[in-house]
Amino acid sequence: MPLSSSTPCRRTLPDGSVCGSMERRPRGNCAACHRRAGKAYNLRKAAAPGSHTEAEWLVHAATFSHCPGCGRSWDVVERPNGQKRPYTKGHIVALIDGGSNGIENLRPECARCNYGGPGVGFRSKTSGRPSMR
Repeated sequence: MPLSSSTPCRRTLPDGSVCGSMERRPRGNCAACHRRAGKAYNLRKAAAPGSHTEAEWLVHAATFSHCPGCGRSWDVVERPNGQKRPYTKGHIVALIDGGSNGIENLRPECARCNYGGPGVGFRSKTSGRPSMR
C-alpha cells in the first residue's frame, strides 16, 4: 500500500537520474521503483541459464529439514502472505551475480533469509560453507 512521504524516493534509475517520487511503500522505495525492480528480476530470471521443473524443486526442497540460512526448523518458520509452504526458492549464487536458475543453484529458504537482504542467513548463503540439510 503506497504511502505519502515527506522525503522523496532516492532510488537511482537506469538512466542515472533519481526517481524523486513522493509515493512511498512501507519498506522504503516507491511503488514505481518496486515494480521496476520486479520487472528487472523477471527478465534476469528468464535470461539465466539452467532450468528446473516444479517436481524437481519439490523433491530437492524436501531434502532440507530446516532453513540453511538461519537454521530454523520448517515447523517454526512463519508463512507470510498465506504461503502454502514455509520456504521460498533461494538462489545460492544470485542471478544478478551470474547464478543459474538450475536446480543445483537453488535451495529452500525462509522468507526472512531470502528477502531480508544482508540480515539473518544472508552471509552464510554466500560464505562458501556447505549448506545444512
